[in-house]
Amino acid sequence: MLWKLVMIEKNEKNILKILISILDIDQKLTGIEYLKEFIKNIALNLDVKYVLIGHPIDEVLSQIQTDAVWANGNFADNFMYQLKDTPCELVLTGERVCIHDMNVAINFPEDKLLQEMGIEAYVGAPVVSSTQSEVSSILVLLDDKPMKDRNFFISITDFLALRASAELEKSRIEENLSNQVILRTSELEISNKKLTKTNKKLTKTLSQLKKTQDRLIESEKLSSLGGLVSGVAHEINTPLGVALTGITYFEDISLSIQKLYSEEHMSKEDFEKYLNESKNISTQVLRNIKRASELVRTFKQVSADQESEEKREFYIKDYTDGIILSVYNQIKKTQIKVENNIPSDIKINNYPGAFGQIITNLIINSLVHGYATNDKGTISLNLQKEDNKLILHYKDDGKGINEKDLPHIFEPFFTTKRGLGGTGLGLNILHNIIKKQFGGYITCNSKPNKGVDFEMVFPLFS
Repeated sequence: MLWKLVMIEKNEKNILKILISILDIDQKLTGIEYLKEFIKNIALNLDVKYVLIGHPIDEVLSQIQTDAVWANGNFADNFMYQLKDTPCELVLTGERVCIHDMNVAINFPEDKLLQEMGIEAYVGAPVVSSTQSEVSSILVLLDDKPMKDRNFFISITDFLALRASAELEKSRIEENLSNQVILRTSELEISNKKLTKTNKKLTKTLSQLKKTQDRLIESEKLSSLGGLVSGVAHEINTPLGVALTGITYFEDISLSIQKLYSEEHMSKEDFEKYLNESKNISTQVLRNIKRASELVRTFKQVSADQESEEKREFYIKDYTDGIILSVYNQIKKTQIKVENNIPSDIKINNYPGAFGQIITNLIINSLVHGYATNDKGTISLNLQKEDNKLILHYKDDGKGINEKDLPHIFEPFFTTKRGLGGTGLGLNILHNIIKKQFGGYITCNSKPNKGVDFEMVFPLFS
């Protein structure tokens, strides 16, 4: 009895030593590379010629595809074989471990592979997945000589099948993760390509919108300038027409009077009366010519290119009077009165043309948007000086602005006259001029039917 216990202890030590040697594999290896080292160590430590690991390739378990093969001292190419009439068929459908320690080729005469390889002994164990109910793979040891210790081979093959199962499960998880990473990476690449394509389209669209906005702004500037030119042309035409008519009339009458007087058909009293009338006509002609000259001067100031004009000192009231005069043609078509309450002694060193554009846009905006046809009303301009800034209030008593529209009035393209000729750029241009060229800001207070109050703050720089 003691002898048997000593032998059992000795066998257990040998088995442990063999297992340690078989499992002495570089832990950096995973998947198939690990399994190849695993079956090589099995063959070398258990002194068997052939070791393989394979997996069924169909649900009915009719065929095996090998994953790693060790054959007679070297790794061999993987192959596929039928399970019918082979000991492996019994492994996958029956016992936990199937062993034929001798005569396996005789017991399975239909297994041509056993016959060709000259196999004498066989032991196989199913490799069961921990996440699946069915067999995932099979571990097989084959040799051309009998296996002397049947129980030893059963026990150690059963244990090694469990270790192979753990490695295959790990490999499967890593493969799934790798496939998911590849799939996700592919999805992200496709998404990035779509995003890049969308960004290019968006950039192109924004560029086109910017060009369109610039064209519309220029169009709005030209439209404002065109209206100004039309009004000034009309205003100039009247005094010049009167002046030309007066001059022509005066020349014709002068010739006639001189002829009559020289032929003594006119008395001295009539001739003196004629001279007095001539003076009156000359005064009217000069007055109209002076008015036309003033209009031309104002027009040149207002229509100056604000981008290229230089700063200069100007009295705000006088300049504003000229602006109002330049848009008089639009004002006189309405029943709106414009009051310039700006003190006459306040002057500023800045861009007069840009300032003229501000006042012009505000007045035109009130005339177009603030009043209905035939409405009576008043537009007023008031200016006060506080420390290092000027505060200009522009007010009208017209229709006012709806509460929902008020936050958007300085945005480009916002208009309540969409489809009726409104571009929504007038107040946006005004806002940009005040901000960029004067370094100031503009706010608006308004209520429906209570008019508007634009407050503009212009910093004074020394």
